[in-house]
Amino acid sequence: MLIQITAPHFVAAYVVEDGKITEAAPILKWALGKSDNEMRGYCARKSWRACVVPPHPSPKNL
Repeated sequence: MLIQITAPHFVAAYVVEDGKITEAAPILKWALGKSDNEMRGYCARKSWRACVVPPHPSPKNL
């Protein structure tokens, strides 16, 4: 699942697999290995917005 973070000074994203952050934008690298719940709590304390990015459908062969 892809989560987008919107803060006053940046927009970035991270990937969650099995409840843990496995990939992250460079500005969020410190969050690797943390749980999604920990990160969402951190975002709430900082007044950042965290939202799930819906998956895009696969493009059809043209």
